[in-house]
Amino acid sequence: IEFCHNDHDSRKPERFCTPEQYEVNLIKMAGDVKQKGAHPVILSPIAMHSFNKDGVYHDGHASYPVHAKQAAVTAGVPYIDADSLLGATVRQMGPEKSKDLYMNFGPGLYKEFPEGHVDNTHLREAGARKVCELVITAMKKLKLEPIDKYLKQ
Repeated sequence: IEFCHNDHDSRKPERFCTPEQYEVNLIKMAGDVKQKGAHPVILSPIAMHSFNKDGVYHDGHASYPVHAKQAAVTAGVPYIDADSLLGATVRQMGPEKSKDLYMNFGPGLYKEFPEGHVDNTHLREAGARKVCELVITAMKKLKLEPIDKYLKQ
């Protein structure tokens, strides 16, 4: 269970929820999944493409990842800090190269966006594949039964 890309932006009241509401929602979702006989895992929201004017990466999710971790503890389910995992990759790649992971690009790349696009939150295929790789690696380390035997890279 992973979300929060839009939940933390108070400028969008139709989507916004406080960190505390977010935590409660995650706990409820994990409980609902358990009730169905499945095995939930809570992930923090994934890192955004967030660099200051000096090219230094910073986390844009404030306390939401902390609340995701607390929700996992309260719900008694595994937790994966996807924010830190992807954040480390983004930081290592730097402000320009890491744009390739996000829907942040100049003109001519996609016909749907002839003028280019600036979106530092949502991923392109390369970013989605990177997140999958990071999460699968984290899941393998947790040895999550019964799914562990199906995880491949």
